Amino acid sequence: MIAQAYLEEGLLHAWAPPHETLELFTWNMLRLVAAPHDATLIRQYLAESRSELPPGALSPSGALVLQGLTGSDPTLVNRLIAALPPEIHAEFTRLSPRTEIRQLITSVFLLHDPNDPFMPRVEAIRLAEALLQSGNPAHYAQFALFEYVRPRPNVGSETLWDGVRLSFFLAPMLRSLK
Repeated sequence: MIAQAYLEEGLLHAWAPPHETLELFTWNMLRLVAAPHDATLIRQYLAESRSELPPGALSPSGALVLQGLTGSDPTLVNRLIAALPPEIHAEFTRLSPRTEIRQLITSVFLLHDPNDPFMPRVEAIRLAEALLQSGNPAHYAQFALFEYVRPRPNVGSETLWDGVRLSFFLAPMLRSLK
């Protein structure tokens, strides 16, 4: 799978995304394949775990997607991205929060669990930094009280302080709702 790692302060960190994330990523990559028959061939290949497809079976774009979905070399990612067709680059740009972030004119409160399996911590930090650069500094904090968006069960005394911090963090947001 493409990367399954993220870069933070120049270091590559392994990341094992949840099954739902892998499925969504695969679906989106197949949706963006240039030739419709590529998606069918790639789905069959992934389902059957074949050793290889016949040469020339995929379009150039389809071959890139298959490499991205099956490769394990993190250095391959930038080469694959650079080789994608312009319309796919445009789609990624359109989907990125950075595209419209300058138009956001409200306070943004970012709460993140540093162990969130759906999004590496560094991505929440990058979003907060992008908001700051756009002139709209985010209220950002990390809390170990949650598993993704649900409160963590069996919260121990080590996270009690996080509960107090969360109360102070949410107070300005609640005041702004009046």
